[in-house]
Amino acid sequence: MESDQVLEDMVKYKYGDIVRLNTDWYEKHGFPFKKGSCFKVNYQYFDWVITDRGSFSIEDVELV
Repeated sequence: MESDQVLEDMVKYKYGDIVRLNTDWYEKHGFPFKKGSCFKVNYQYFDWVITDRGSFSIEDVELV
């Protein structure tokens, strides 16, 4: 039971959430994503947020 609670606490983003990219790292490294771009979350996989347009580190996005 405790491990299930830990997993739930790790999940910060859920399906349908809108997140904003808060870094320009992706643009500087040739990705087609600019700082401030918004994306719809499909799911979170550990410390990665999988969106409708790409995968991002959980530290590089914020909930809108």
